[in-house]
Amino acid sequence: MPDTALAELTRPILDQASQFEDTDPRLHLKRNRAILGARGPELWEMLKSCIHTGPQAKVTKIQLPHESLVYRGLHLASSYDRACEADTQVGFAKIPDTTEVVTVYGVGLGDIPRRLLKEPKVKWVRCVILNTDVFAQSCLYFDHSDWLSDPRTILILGKHETILHGPFVLHPVLYHLAENSAKRIADMAFTELQAPHVREYHVRRGGLYTKRIEASWPQFKEDRDVRELIKTNTEGRAFVCAAGPTLSEWFDWIKRERTPKDTVIAVSTALKPMLKAGITPNLVVIVDPNDDMIGHFEGVDLESLSSVGLCYTLMVRHDIPLMWRGPRYGFYINELTMVEKSKELNRGIVFCSGTVLHPCCDIATFMGHPSVYLFGADLSYVDGLTHVQGATYVEDAPCVLRPTIVNGYGERVNTEPNMIGYLRDLENYILANQEIKWIKAGKKGAEAVGTTWLEDLEWPSPVEDTGGAA
Repeated sequence: MPDTALAELTRPILDQASQFEDTDPRLHLKRNRAILGARGPELWEMLKSCIHTGPQAKVTKIQLPHESLVYRGLHLASSYDRACEADTQVGFAKIPDTTEVVTVYGVGLGDIPRRLLKEPKVKWVRCVILNTDVFAQSCLYFDHSDWLSDPRTILILGKHETILHGPFVLHPVLYHLAENSAKRIADMAFTELQAPHVREYHVRRGGLYTKRIEASWPQFKEDRDVRELIKTNTEGRAFVCAAGPTLSEWFDWIKRERTPKDTVIAVSTALKPMLKAGITPNLVVIVDPNDDMIGHFEGVDLESLSSVGLCYTLMVRHDIPLMWRGPRYGFYINELTMVEKSKELNRGIVFCSGTVLHPCCDIATFMGHPSVYLFGADLSYVDGLTHVQGATYVEDAPCVLRPTIVNGYGERVNTEPNMIGYLRDLENYILANQEIKWIKAGKKGAEAVGTTWLEDLEWPSPVEDTGGAA
């Protein structure tokens, strides 16, 4: 809608709202309702429903020293200096002076949009509502008519936002309060904010990476190229086995359903639990450079795995591929030191954005599998555990406040910031490879866009299964 048309539309509405007495307890809602009803009927209907049914959590308005709102125990804005807080949040975003469009993920009490609209060069402020109930309660208790009526304001429901728009400001509290339908876009914004810290982390570990690469280089040059696996299985299914807690729930299913045409690809952390359950993978994948990765293979009869392939990156401990008795396939990931090495030796580059689960999926994809099944890809703390029972690192999950993801039952489960990034990057990969059928098992783990739950297909769930190994 043109700026002038919108201004003409909202002016009489504001004039009407100004006639209400200041003592009217519904003054704020009436003013906000008049504008929202004109600008977005769908949004207003959702907000009206939230208000009529009552808040989904305890809401408390704080009067002093500055007005604020507490929702589910979290302050939506500072009780001491809301304007200063908005300045700080906008400052964190490092918005270029030439920016004309800024996106706000989570509007809170309107302080951040209000602050951005003061910038003369800003032509549009995209306000993405991450929680409709929080916004409804905010409209009930606070007057938003100034920034809502500004022609430069664009209101968007979080569930309609599919890609990240920058530059942006992420409301820190609304990130934690994002409703399930808006969780993915909120996580995408959160992950983007974490990216500089991740890069700094890898820079600090640059010395370790260089050490690993130099030690592995002689053997790496002699081993096979992972690209030898391209189009080697275009008929069977790929069973990608990560090391999340739900993996063990599917051991019997895997043993019963597995056929000679299928390829079982295991992350190294899952190797011991799988072997103990009587499942020998076709491929084992390892990428982590840490010293303790050797523990994934200690006590394992490697001679019995002479037909199992090891896919490894140049950064792993050099003694791990040396001890492996089966075929070895080397690959690069998109890490600066390895990019330089790729100029010396041509090897396949495999997708990896922080977790070994990513290379497993990429290898399954270029092998040619028409369908990929994900087991143990929980990317969250399930039943209070970090990994599948029997893994080297299985521990109780930390008992402190953690970010959350949505599981297959629509529930929030605790996770870690890095696992949120792994999940969203996995989703992006899956969405870019939709010619493959992606099936995910274990609804207690993270929901992944682009996948179908195995529990929802015709086969019985592991809880219903009474059969043994096939």
